[in-house]
Amino acid sequence: MGGIGSDVAIEAADLVLMTDEPSKIAAAIRIARRTRTILWQNIIFALSIKGLIL
Repeated sequence: MGGIGSDVAIEAADLVLMTDEPSKIAAAIRIARRTRTILWQNIIFALSIKGLIL
């Protein structure tokens, strides 16, 4: 694809593996799930504080 095609593919991808280890997909999924959990905790905490203040 060349240099420009590779850049476009990387920009469009949700996940880019920079090594030849597909086992890192599982690690990326674990990180994403943990991040989502922390995100929801932060949202609930922020809304709770706003509710208490109001």
